[in-house]
Amino acid sequence: MADDAPFYANRQRRLAEVADRRRAARRARLAEDEGEESDDRPFYADRQDRIAENAAEVTAQRAYARENLPDASGRVRNFFKGIPSGFAGFIGDLQSLAGGAKINPMQAATMGIPHVNRQALDASMNRMGLDTVSRTYDPQLPTTEDFGRMLGADPESGAFMAGTFLSPDPFGAAGDVAKAGAGVATAAGPLLTRVAKATDDEMAEAAGRLGDAAPNLVPPLRPNRSTIRGAERKAYPGIYDDPRLVAMRAEQQVAPESPALGRLFDVTRRDLARLAEEPGSAPGFLPGVATNPLGSAAAEAVMKPANTRRLVDVLDATETYAPRLREGMQGWYITEPAYQRLLELTGDPAEAKRRFDQLNVLTGMASPGSNVVSELQRGSAANMLHNMGRFDEFLRYGGLPEGQRISMGLPSEMTSFHGHPYHRTAQGMPMQQFLDTGDIQLKSPKVPAYIQASRAHSLGRQSDIPVGDAHWSRGIGLGDTRTSQSFGASVSNPEIAQLAPWWRDKVAAEAGLEAVPAQAIAWGAFGPSTGVETMIGAPKLEILADQIMDTAARMRISPEEARDLVLLGKAQAGGRLAN
Repeated sequence: MADDAPFYANRQRRLAEVADRRRAARRARLAEDEGEESDDRPFYADRQDRIAENAAEVTAQRAYARENLPDASGRVRNFFKGIPSGFAGFIGDLQSLAGGAKINPMQAATMGIPHVNRQALDASMNRMGLDTVSRTYDPQLPTTEDFGRMLGADPESGAFMAGTFLSPDPFGAAGDVAKAGAGVATAAGPLLTRVAKATDDEMAEAAGRLGDAAPNLVPPLRPNRSTIRGAERKAYPGIYDDPRLVAMRAEQQVAPESPALGRLFDVTRRDLARLAEEPGSAPGFLPGVATNPLGSAAAEAVMKPANTRRLVDVLDATETYAPRLREGMQGWYITEPAYQRLLELTGDPAEAKRRFDQLNVLTGMASPGSNVVSELQRGSAANMLHNMGRFDEFLRYGGLPEGQRISMGLPSEMTSFHGHPYHRTAQGMPMQQFLDTGDIQLKSPKVPAYIQASRAHSLGRQSDIPVGDAHWSRGIGLGDTRTSQSFGASVSNPEIAQLAPWWRDKVAAEAGLEAVPAQAIAWGAFGPSTGVETMIGAPKLEILADQIMDTAARMRISPEEARDLVLLGKAQAGGRLAN
């Protein structure tokens, strides 16, 4: 990408129609008071392609409503006379008319949902409750307010009355009183009187409105079926679950926000997510990708329309069904607050840039084969030792287990970070080359994209090339299209050459996101299905803040002092040894 200006001009035009509209909608929702109810429409309620696909079914539902309304109305009146079966039948009819479907408990269990976020589903047609005694799922009917809100019904209208009948409250109250011997009609009488007085015309209007609203109600669960034609395998089947289940499952794995983030960097996860909504300040660049790449059959297979739509749907689903996951992962790569603190400490933009870039590159180069905690510990230790003139010690001993380094009598600054099985080849030598030349010599696609995505916005952050690590590769379906034995690995250069523009323009932009935050959200959403076993949702800066708190405990200084020492390259992040 030789000329940045045309690149950004074209990119902004591509994103304008979709991304700007969706960003504005998200900002409006974020501006609402925390106590207000969120928009509970399903994640693709406003998507025209879904409405078009369901048009035939909706037409049939409307016809059913009009043809069967007298019978439904009669069941209302029968129930008022004390016939419970009439109530159950009426509910079944209206559920069919509305196009809603309860989640089958066996289906939920088969799909491996450990538990369900009641808050995320509370206002949804497809609510589920977990019986904590039997550990089984107890599907719940929508409340009156759910239907009233979805239908826009006046409290005195037939639609509102129909919604009243769908509420679980009257039935539960009636059952309780019946057990006490008072009788069903006594408990439900005042409520049912209003419904019984509804005219056939009002009931017809209610049923018709239910049919009209069908595209905006939660549809049945999609079956777990691969969206890739001719796949080699189904290595990570959970990625093909209904997007709502994918999002809900990931939401259960989200870690609570650490107070260290606000204390040390004066930001929240929401602040970082908002920063990530803006395009990067520099285009991404992958040094190993050929000018005219040959391409990849595995990448071609995952870029087909059905799989593309699945990925967009999952990103959309996180807005409604995994809001905490989305907020945390969207700003995962944002590090601007750390750079701003370095700028305050040095008072010199050139020096702040040098120190920040060195820390960012060395921690990024410590990422292959490492979790983020190990990456930050090892990268910051390499940074500190280089500044002490002792990087050769890191290169020689840094791959050994901590216990072995301690038994060798090495100094404390050499014994407080994790070892690594291929330390010298995957991490140490690339670090040495960077420190010797000032340039990143790596030709693999993941680490350069990661380093550029983690750069401070003020220094040139990229947001258009996804960081193609192993979990993202598995989530988009590469694990099923590759023919090699290492089908779950990170992306290759031929693969990313095709996948990067597709992900940016066909997936991320369609979901109103930049490519990098979209990759992070997808990483988190698919994480439980691709092998992520730890808690997720904490941005990189938050994980760094937690490690700095450990630095403070290890060095017996204040967290603020530890933060400044780590950023300046005078101390290692983390490293408090367990007892």
